[in-house]
Amino acid sequence: VVAWAREGVAMGAGEVLLTSFDRDGTRSGYDCALMRAVAGAVKVPVIASGGASTPAHMAEVLAAGADAVLAASIFHEGEYTVNRLKGALDHLGVRTRTVAAGLAKKEPGFGTRNTQCLVPSIDLMGGQAVQLVGGDPSKLEINGGDPLRWARQFGAAGEVAVVDLDAALGKGSNAGVVRQLLKVARCRVGGGIRTVEAARDWLDAGAAKVVIGTAASVGFLEQLPRDRVVVALDARHGEVVVEGWQTKTGQSVAERIRELKPYAAGFLVTFVEREGRMGGIDLPAIRLIVDELRGADADADTAGGGLVSQLTVAGGVTTAEDLAALDALGVEAQVGMALYSGRLSLGDAIGAPLRSDRPDGLFPTVVCDELGSALGLCYSSRESLRVAAERTQGVY
Repeated sequence: VVAWAREGVAMGAGEVLLTSFDRDGTRSGYDCALMRAVAGAVKVPVIASGGASTPAHMAEVLAAGADAVLAASIFHEGEYTVNRLKGALDHLGVRTRTVAAGLAKKEPGFGTRNTQCLVPSIDLMGGQAVQLVGGDPSKLEINGGDPLRWARQFGAAGEVAVVDLDAALGKGSNAGVVRQLLKVARCRVGGGIRTVEAARDWLDAGAAKVVIGTAASVGFLEQLPRDRVVVALDARHGEVVVEGWQTKTGQSVAERIRELKPYAAGFLVTFVEREGRMGGIDLPAIRLIVDELRGADADADTAGGGLVSQLTVAGGVTTAEDLAALDALGVEAQVGMALYSGRLSLGDAIGAPLRSDRPDGLFPTVVCDELGSALGLCYSSRESLRVAAERTQGVY
């Protein structure tokens, strides 16, 4: 192999892709001995391939002389995203190249499996879609009427958050309405889920995820599939509150994340004091939560645990700029009031994270059928996204 590498470089090769078929697919790590031999024999970059399953494997082969690493299955199977992997490598002392300015989608170092930035919210009271100020049921700001029409429209963004406020407050249930919503959109369901049986019932009914707030504990969560659990941490000025935001717990958001992260694939942090007020997001506070999750993710990756938790925030998200700032952190934004009031259009919200390097500013758009099969490539503009969201049909 060393002789072949030397011959290739002598013939003009500018780099060497070194794949160990003995290691490929074994997930046992790269062939570091072979890498040391080849890297020491040529003066061009050598790329390691075959056997990676953890960030530690990559750090080892880079230390053995590799200039870059190649991996496939760990991305294809959803174990890692590129940015989460970069974060874990950074934690191991390996510096990685950042994305070109203006095109960066996520902050290097924060792990996320997020496939959508915007999570539209449907809050239910008395069978209606409503918006409250500060989570106070006496401060009804908007009655949006039939939640089904909102679900049909919001479904274009991906998963829709459905919150049964009556159940959360212990004043009734909108279970029948929620079941109707599950028929028209992918929903993460929350509000008043306080037994394991209730959580399982919603998952069996078709909920993409269940959102657990007051009842969230290690004993409760360990009985549910981690990848379909989101823990709701409603916080007023940094302190977690429960029972429909009525009862203080004395715990901080960071403390709850550290305790429950092994049992939840996501955390929904609601800034109660900002909820429904359209006053903008508390970016410094959100960054602190991101840092908490980043450190926990990197520790898990280093240990080979591979546990990732997605952060979603709610409360104060008002503009496309707010969404773009959160997306740059790898954070989802759960949005209600801004959408219902018309302050933020659904199309602008969906398009907020997008960046184009084309002179005309268009975005490549893959068109798929209902089964997810690709039909072709089109181009979208911000205006066409607005019209498409309004009409709930493809407009390019």
